[in-house]
Amino acid sequence: MALSKIQSEGMNLSDDFAFTGSVTGNVTATSLDVSGVPIYVNKATLAADGSAVSTSTTFTGSGATITIPSATVATLSKIIIIANGSPRINKNTHAFADFRLQRTAPSAVEYQISQVGVVSGGTEAYHQVAIVEVDESLGTGDHTYEVYFRKAEGSSIYAANIYYKDNGWNITVIGIA
Repeated sequence: MALSKIQSEGMNLSDDFAFTGSVTGNVTATSLDVSGVPIYVNKATLAADGSAVSTSTTFTGSGATITIPSATVATLSKIIIIANGSPRINKNTHAFADFRLQRTAPSAVEYQISQVGVVSGGTEAYHQVAIVEVDESLGTGDHTYEVYFRKAEGSSIYAANIYYKDNGWNITVIGIA
């Protein structure tokens, strides 16, 4: 083995250094402090279907879902859920609809409502809906999230038809250690 001397002035870091040999031991997420760092990312897509229509005044599942396996959830402190889609809403008196994320497993959690629409004028509205939620109350078991929708405020006057899959949906989850 070669011997190197480091003088009291230090090393010249502009020199090139070559290292040989091997490093022993295992480095895993549990041996490092990765708290607060994203360690899991996944995405689910619900294909567009312009014929999927609803007139519901109560929250109804859209079919846009994503599930995080329990073994993964056990390594996380929180989950960021990002959903985006572009529904079409036909006008009744107005063209408004409510959208929200819901955790359906292992226990139900209803997140904040996002309302989109237009007040009079035109016969329908196309909107980009983007919802971001942070789940910090993780339980045990698989965690499933789904986009839900209804006519705004549960009133039939706020929309005629909701084409909730008109341009599909994407749901992305980011797990934080």
